[in-house]
Amino acid sequence: SDGIGPGELADRVADIVLARAFPKAHPGLATGKPAAAPPRPDTAAGLPLRDRLVGSYYADRTAGVYRVVADSGRLVLNAFGRALPLSPTGPLAFAVVGIPVEVRFEADRPGPARALGLRIGSGEWEEAMRFTPAAPAPEELRAYAGGYYSAELDATWPLVVENGRLAPQGPALAYLESEGGDKANSALLPAMKDAFTLGGGAFLRFTRDPSGRISGFDLSASRMRGIRFEAQSE
Repeated sequence: SDGIGPGELADRVADIVLARAFPKAHPGLATGKPAAAPPRPDTAAGLPLRDRLVGSYYADRTAGVYRVVADSGRLVLNAFGRALPLSPTGPLAFAVVGIPVEVRFEADRPGPARALGLRIGSGEWEEAMRFTPAAPAPEELRAYAGGYYSAELDATWPLVVENGRLAPQGPALAYLESEGGDKANSALLPAMKDAFTLGGGAFLRFTRDPSGRISGFDLSASRMRGIRFEAQSE
């Protein structure tokens, strides 16, 4: 329907459209070949431009992280826990194959795109700005490990470092499955500094106390926004 607000964007796509149209996939990874026809010839699909569009984008209003990757010669949007093949409709415009989702980029020659816009149907455009993902070393990830308690959810989420990556345990894994995620690919993916994504579109932003120690994180996912988790004392 018309007038889809940005706060409803992830819910509408993940709950109604994408769950029917695409298999599960871990965010940030395009797994296998997209189930779609090959892209038609278009200047937007050329290698130089494609390289300029590949990257990570963050929508502040909805705490959404979108990752654009090149896979098998075409662009793929990783969002809402799924890999969505893009078909060019204009110089900087694309459509998600098979569902009414449009993507457009803002870019100046010759540099990389500075922003991504996404719209479902005739709803509002959501703007996401390009960012450079953080790359914390394994020893830096240990600062985030520990238990985190949410009074609102009455749940504790343990986070551990496994194989050089930050990973959830216990209730966090149950949440991951409920959102269409895959336990086999459950690691948190770094976004910007002190921020990670998890599963079908969850966004965790960690906070620090005045001494610089991790004090907790705020979780935004699906219909939840800013759910607070406090770090537990060891």
